[in-house]
Amino acid sequence: MDAVTGNEVRAQLQGVLHALEAMRPDPVSRPLQALADPAQLLTQVRNAVIAARRADRQVGPPDLLQRLNQLASVMASLEYPLGGVHWTRIDALRKQLGALIDALAPG
Repeated sequence: MDAVTGNEVRAQLQGVLHALEAMRPDPVSRPLQALADPAQLLTQVRNAVIAARRADRQVGPPDLLQRLNQLASVMASLEYPLGGVHWTRIDALRKQLGALIDALAPG
């Protein structure tokens, strides 16, 4: 993903949020596999924001990269320590993503 606009970041983050909202803690689901796609998409969005900044283009609020880094850290912690997915962290991540998406809403 190349450098992006705030609207593109918002749309991509909505995709991450939708994927996380589709996850449910039931014994039939495969939550660790379900985490792979949103984690990869979040990483791509973060990398695109970094590319935009390197090109001297401001994307979103000044703290966008910091917030994306925090979300990436939470995403990485969802299955650690090993022993299954931490659903309370998924809920927290959903809320943080929703708040960031709202912050990126066109004014």
